[in-house]
Amino acid sequence: MEIKKILLPYDFSEPAHRALLEAKEYLQANPKSELYVLHVAVGAENEYLMNLDDDPLGTLPVFTRADIQEIKQREIDKRMTALHNKIDAELDELENPVHIELMFATATAEKIVKYATKIDCDLIIMGARGLGALRGLLGSVSYGVLRSAPMPVLVVK
Repeated sequence: MEIKKILLPYDFSEPAHRALLEAKEYLQANPKSELYVLHVAVGAENEYLMNLDDDPLGTLPVFTRADIQEIKQREIDKRMTALHNKIDAELDELENPVHIELMFATATAEKIVKYATKIDCDLIIMGARGLGALRGLLGSVSYGVLRSAPMPVLVVK
């Protein structure tokens, strides 16, 4: 089976970095293959609300649609900068096409599988942090992707 498109879900963890190195090794041997890096984040407005200082009156600010868009854009810019800072040095050597995406979702595994299906990827290479119910073996996200992805999944510990 020829692997033309590889999806690498990236969450800034050490296992995700090891998965990046695994994907890089494959891509260097297969210069026509493409890499899709996907970072799935919690909704920007939710993250903003979680980081608000405690309000002694217990009230929350009211946001307009424009406020939420501005918060979301700031979060996108911040996360894309962090993502590029973390992975660009590894990917600069590649001749392969590289696509980097950031998406917001609460169901991370589901979002990864939907994106993989949308781009018609041939292989998902991802790290496993082991933070889920199968602690020490797989994380809940990697387990969810393994269970529901219609394409092969390589999990890197």
